[in-house]
Amino acid sequence: MSEKFAKKWVGPETTWGEKIKGMVRPQPPLRPRIEMAIGRLQMLVRSLDQLNHRLISRDKDLFNRVVNSYQEHRLEEAKVYASELAELRKLEKTVLYSKLALEQAALRLETVKEMGDVTAKLGPVVAVIKSVKSGISSILPEAGLELSTIGDMLSETVMEASYATGIPVNLDYMDQDAESILKEAAAMAEVKLREKLPDLPKLPSEASSSPSTEAKASSNVAK
Repeated sequence: MSEKFAKKWVGPETTWGEKIKGMVRPQPPLRPRIEMAIGRLQMLVRSLDQLNHRLISRDKDLFNRVVNSYQEHRLEEAKVYASELAELRKLEKTVLYSKLALEQAALRLETVKEMGDVTAKLGPVVAVIKSVKSGISSILPEAGLELSTIGDMLSETVMEASYATGIPVNLDYMDQDAESILKEAAAMAEVKLREKLPDLPKLPSEASSSPSTEAKASSNVAK
C-alpha cells in the first residue's frame, strides 16, 4: 500500500490548531466510507428480509384462497386470486433476489475493508448495487434512493482510490465478478422460492377439470 493511498485510506493527520481553526477540511478517509456503506447495506438487507417474510405470509393466504375457491367451484374467483398470486410471486422473487445480491455486496465490502484492495474489488460491488437499484426502484422507491446514495459514495471512493494508486477503473463495465454475484443471487432466489412455495393448482382454463387436479390442489395446501 503506497504512502499516498495509505493516507487516503485512514485519513491524514492534522494538528489541534488546524482542527480548531478549521483550516483543513479533508474528505472523509476511504475506510470509514466503506464501513458506512456496509452498515447501510446491512440495514437494507434486514428491511428486505422483513418484507420478504410478509410477502410469504400473504402468498400462503392467497394460495389457500385459490384452492378453496376452486374446490367450491367458484372458478372466476379462483382465477382472480390466482392472477393476484402470480403478480405477488414476481414481487417476491425481485425482493429475495435483491436481498441476496446485496448480502453478497456487503460481504465483498467487508473484504475490501480488511484488505484495502479498493480498485480491484470495489468496482464489481458498485455494479451490483446499480443493477439491484434498477430492478427494485419501481417497487420500493425509498430503497432505490438509498442504493443510489450508497452507489454514488462508493463510486467516488473508487475514483479517489484510482487517483491515489494510479490504477484506472471503469465503473460502467460489468465484469465477470459482478455478473457472477448477480447470477448466483438469481439462482438462489429461484431455489429458495421453489422450496418454500407450492405450485399453483391448474385451473380449468389451463387443464381439464378432474378429480386428480382437485386432489393435487388439496395436496399442495397440505404442504
